[in-house]
Amino acid sequence: MIIKIKKLLFCALIILFTIIFTPVSFAAVSLPWSTTYNCADWAQKTASIPATSLLNCDGLSQYGEWTTQNGNREQVTPAANYFGGAGGSGQRHWTGDGITNNSGGLSLSLNPQTEVWIRWYMRYEAGFQFNPLNQYKVAFLNPNTSPSIIIGYNWSDQLTIHPQSVGNPIQSTIGTGWNAIMVNGGTDANGNKTADGQWHLWEVHIKMYTTTLGSSDGIAQLWIDGIQRINATNVYFGTTTINTFEIGSNSQFPYNGRDMYVDYDDIAISTTGYIGPISGGSASDTTPPSAPSGVAVN
Repeated sequence: MIIKIKKLLFCALIILFTIIFTPVSFAAVSLPWSTTYNCADWAQKTASIPATSLLNCDGLSQYGEWTTQNGNREQVTPAANYFGGAGGSGQRHWTGDGITNNSGGLSLSLNPQTEVWIRWYMRYEAGFQFNPLNQYKVAFLNPNTSPSIIIGYNWSDQLTIHPQSVGNPIQSTIGTGWNAIMVNGGTDANGNKTADGQWHLWEVHIKMYTTTLGSSDGIAQLWIDGIQRINATNVYFGTTTINTFEIGSNSQFPYNGRDMYVDYDDIAISTTGYIGPISGGSASDTTPPSAPSGVAVN
């Protein structure tokens, strides 16, 4: 009898820990959708460390249980809030040196879509060093079948919208990528720009092909700080719908000597047209908060 009771208690504890520490996967959201991360502070669950709390944030779900090699985890935190936005917190994504050395990311399930505009604000920690001849994946759009669509930096100091494993990546003009965006940053030992620590506005427009499977009439457009960098109307995406948006991904060869953060905030998704900057803001809000008035400094 005692053995049976112990077994029942053990099973109950397993169920309890599963309920407490398993991240919640939310149902697909309806569009339009937006988030200011006005949510409780949160750090991701890993295989060995429970989440600091359940993620309950506008339908977002934890994407992965991996951490950086130094153990930094994906976060929702006020430290990642875009001060020119609509309040709340922000998402902090950590990345270390090397390849795929990053925290887990977040994801959003969508009802299957054939066309979306997605707007977000993003900031790299000041001084972040990255070789713009390598790849930094900013975000993913995923169908219910492969391939994924990669959005980010790529190769010859360019921006890219890349239907992974099919066709050719859609690239911006050489020299319009990392170095152009981080023009206000410092300069590293290789002559490339380091991150400026400022918020930049990204918006992507994806329209899947509109006729038959295999056709190349999809649309891929990308704006950074209100300036259009990619405009392609002959894209083969290799799939028919978009089902998931992933925020925070992996990269190749940052070289900072330590983990550094990338912040995301004020994400909005629409099916009806260009979203643009937050009302009352600007495409690129790089001005820090004003100093208090009437204060003397000794």
